[in-house]
Amino acid sequence: MLLEQLGIRPYDRVIVELADGRTSDVGLADGVRFEIMERRSSDDALILGDEVLIGQTLLEKMDLLVDCTRQRLVPAHQEGPVNKLK
Repeated sequence: MLLEQLGIRPYDRVIVELADGRTSDVGLADGVRFEIMERRSSDDALILGDEVLIGQTLLEKMDLLVDCTRQRLVPAHQEGPVNKLK
């Protein structure tokens, strides 16, 4: 598994609800650093086998928006991430 190759190990297990309404018991790892479109942040990671899921809070921290029509991420601000404090 890729996470094991990277040395990422779960420190806990949590229950998550999937989009289809099912629940699953998954591993939780902390301190994972992400880089997407030259924007960087760190967050906890849910370990779901080989699938990588990025949550809304991480996208908000990176100031990225989801373009559902074109199935891609787009920067909210071209000049770089702008963090909202309110």
